Amino acid sequence: MRSGYVAFKNKDFDLAIKCYTEAIQLDPIDSAAFSERGLSNLEKGYYEKAFADETEAIRLDPNNANAYSARGSVYQDKGNLDKAIADESEAIRLNQKNAFAYCNRGMAYAHQGKFDKAIADETEAIRLDPHNAAAYSARGAAHESMNEYDEAIVDHTEVIRLEPNNARAYNIRGFAYHRNAELAKTNIRL
Repeated sequence: MRSGYVAFKNKDFDLAIKCYTEAIQLDPIDSAAFSERGLSNLEKGYYEKAFADETEAIRLDPNNANAYSARGSVYQDKGNLDKAIADESEAIRLNQKNAFAYCNRGMAYAHQGKFDKAIADETEAIRLDPHNAAAYSARGAAHESMNEYDEAIVDHTEVIRLEPNNARAYNIRGFAYHRNAELAKTNIRL
C-alpha cells in the first residue's frame, strides 16, 4: 500500500489505483486501501467508483473518518450538499482534528449560502492546518460573498503566499480590491 501512497502524493492517480487494487486483492477487508483507492478515483473524476470504494471502506470500518470525509467530497462534487455535510460532520465527530473534513464541510455550507457556518469551518480547518490553501481560499470566498472584502483580501493574500502560481487567488483578490475601492468612493459599506 505504501507505493499507492507515493503514487498518490506524486499525482499519479492511475498508478495509485493500480497499487490500491493490488492491496485490496491481497487483503479484501482493508478499509484504508478502499478509502485511498476511492480518493484516487475521485481525483480522476470517477465519482461512482470513488463512492463505491468509500462506502465499502465505511462498511468495513464504521470509524474510518477519512472514508466519510472522502465520500462527503463525492457527494459535494455531485451536488448533494446535505449528504456531503452529513458525511463531513460524521468525519469530524470521529476525528475532531480532521482539517480536510472541516474545509469540505465549510465549502458545502458556502454552496448553501450559509456563509457564517462556512467561515467558522474554514477557520477551524486553518487552525488545524495553517498551510491549507484551500481553506484560506474558501474562507476568502465566503467573506467576499458577505461583502467583507478586507477579510477576503487577507485570505487570498495567504493563498498566494502558499501557492504563488494560483491565478484564481490573484483574480479574486483583485476583484476584492476593486470592490473595496468602489465602496470607498461612494462611502457606502454593504
